[in-house]
Amino acid sequence: MARNALAVIALIVLAAVLAITLAGQAHASTAPRCALPHGADVVAKHRSAVLYSTRGHEGNDYFACSRLNGRRSKLGFVGDEICAGWDNIAHFHFVGAFLAYVRSGSDCAGVSSYDQLRRLDLRTGAQASFPASDEESSLVLTLRLRSDGALAWLTDVGFDDNDDPTALQLWAAGPAGRAQLLDRSENAHAIPRGSLVLSPGSLAWTKDGAPATTTV
Repeated sequence: MARNALAVIALIVLAAVLAITLAGQAHASTAPRCALPHGADVVAKHRSAVLYSTRGHEGNDYFACSRLNGRRSKLGFVGDEICAGWDNIAHFHFVGAFLAYVRSGSDCAGVSSYDQLRRLDLRTGAQASFPASDEESSLVLTLRLRSDGALAWLTDVGFDDNDDPTALQLWAAGPAGRAQLLDRSENAHAIPRGSLVLSPGSLAWTKDGAPATTTV
């Protein structure tokens, strides 16, 4: 009797293990795989998305494929020539179900350059755009992204004759809000990049050695 009972228990355990294994295989087979188009180049990989580019007419198209549901979203077009599209798409940040990135452009004369912040919800494909600053020229130095989609970024907005930064602006945007200018300085070293901390409900930074914080 004891041997029969042990045999029954062993069969039950084996059946449970087999069921769990088959369930895991079924889930893996139905999960979005984000197969790349022929000739595509991988730009970045994350557990939530795969970013890639494909060759288009006189430039490259950039895309994100969400590993959450297989949805594909276009990030932008980088042209071979000036004025043919964006100059660059970079600074990719993944947190939770969100992707933040920066698109860099310039005027057709190549005199001024500017950045644009973008946020993509990898669940729905919804995208939002934010100017990097309120100046004609801008360069994003650092970017913070929170799991609810909130953003904060530090931007160069002034340059001397040697193209060295001379002024800063600090911006933030809540999960559903517009971009807001939070701080600025004519000293390019007044707000250290590493001082930006985007926490649940708030943003903290240091300016001229003094701590500052605000609700985001």
